[in-house]
Amino acid sequence: MPGTEVASNAAELRKASREALLRPIMDRLKEQASYGNPAKLIEVSGAVKFPGLYPLAKNANVASLLAAAGGLTQEAYLASAELTRRKTEGDRSAIDRINFSLKDAISGKYPIALNAQDHLIIKSQPGWQEGMVVELQGEFVFPGTYTFRRGETLKDVVERAGGFTEFAYPSGAVFSRDSLKRQEAERLKFINAQLKQEISAMSLRRQGSTSVADPAQAIAVVDQLDNVVPVGRLVIDLNKAMKGNNLANLMLEKGDKLFVPALNPVVSIVGEVQFASNHTYNPVLTVEDYIASAGGTKRQADTDRIYIVKANGSVELPNNSFWFSRNSAPLEPGDTIIVPINTDYLDGLSTLSTATQILYQIGVAWSAIKD
Repeated sequence: MPGTEVASNAAELRKASREALLRPIMDRLKEQASYGNPAKLIEVSGAVKFPGLYPLAKNANVASLLAAAGGLTQEAYLASAELTRRKTEGDRSAIDRINFSLKDAISGKYPIALNAQDHLIIKSQPGWQEGMVVELQGEFVFPGTYTFRRGETLKDVVERAGGFTEFAYPSGAVFSRDSLKRQEAERLKFINAQLKQEISAMSLRRQGSTSVADPAQAIAVVDQLDNVVPVGRLVIDLNKAMKGNNLANLMLEKGDKLFVPALNPVVSIVGEVQFASNHTYNPVLTVEDYIASAGGTKRQADTDRIYIVKANGSVELPNNSFWFSRNSAPLEPGDTIIVPINTDYLDGLSTLSTATQILYQIGVAWSAIKD
């Protein structure tokens, strides 16, 4: 949300300014420290606005340290806090832990004086979770953003949204998760760098050979990888989840998004075909029929590795008899047939196949959301 982002950025700026002002003082206090004379520094962490190291002021106590740290945040736990204190006994150093009521310490009912090298830990309220929201889009009776508590599941939040409309196609649901977006972004960076290395090696080989193919198509894939937006899609079976299946009924995480499209009776064909296109779903037609309706495959197509991205995001690899039998799962509305490029056609660019698969699958997910 824009307002939340602005507030977060402002807090980060204030924190950076505070650290810049305090850093010279901290460095000076550390330089002045010696044996038997510890640096006059104290630390506060946990549920305060500006955690970190602070100079030890004269007659410092818990209340004055909290004031210097900007005060408590909204999740602070007033019933209990912890003070870690280092003490020296002869030639040995030991740690004392003092637990006390934070409310009493702030009010002055139980004042606690602070010493050099003390560490004050402000706890958060048990079960406190911030930003625990899930976004529901598409064919729900009441779509929108819902707050949830830890332990709630897909089924729980869909029921709170009134369930699906009569037009919903749960089999084509797109579920995205923030943690998977971050993983996907890192994977894209790695594949991008790997593909660039392979293209560089190909260019060097071209200098001494006229038989090596032009890497222009691989460079085009690199350009697409630079601009692709990670979706973080997690393949789910929403129908099973709504029936209470323990494996399918995922526990929600902060920032999850669930999109349920309307039934769209279309099968798409993309990749190395003459004309990438969408066709009306017909349960009688085979994968081969749909490819023929797209003009057939191009010369550089890898016909042995054709695969299908199902409407729910899973990938199906046809067996040898797929084209002529229905022993495998039949095509369904929303499926996408992918005809990949033959990497041998581009002098064995091994990463290109992986890169194009990722691009196609992300593209399928985005198409579902946009449609």
